[in-house]
Amino acid sequence: MTGAKDNAVTALPPRLSIQKQHESIDARLEGFTLKVHSGASLADIVDAMRDLLVDMSMHFGYEESLMEVGRHGEFDHHRSQHLAMMTELGLLLDRLEAADEIGSALLRDIDFLYMLYQRHVEFSDSKLDAWLAANFAV
Repeated sequence: MTGAKDNAVTALPPRLSIQKQHESIDARLEGFTLKVHSGASLADIVDAMRDLLVDMSMHFGYEESLMEVGRHGEFDHHRSQHLAMMTELGLLLDRLEAADEIGSALLRDIDFLYMLYQRHVEFSDSKLDAWLAANFAV
């Protein structure tokens, strides 16, 4: 979500904007994992991973800015989850860039990080959604 599309999404009310961002990231993640599991070239997988990192970084920054402005009580914890995910994704990108092929260890790491993001959205972001509903106009 870069450029004009990102500006249009963040111009929406915060809850709707975050929902749209989650939909975009979910689609990007599904496309990424499909490339990985369908045997796409390593170069295509690396490019998809870079795009995913950009989207997630922008999304996390937007969430954190809302939490900081609104003085969300779990800001530090939520941000630490974002930092941990971005660190792991960055390390995975480094491994992908250095790899000659996608082996079983990389596949497990990719699947684990996909699951980790899904759990973050399911649990932490559901709390954030309730907080946004209570603190920001719809």
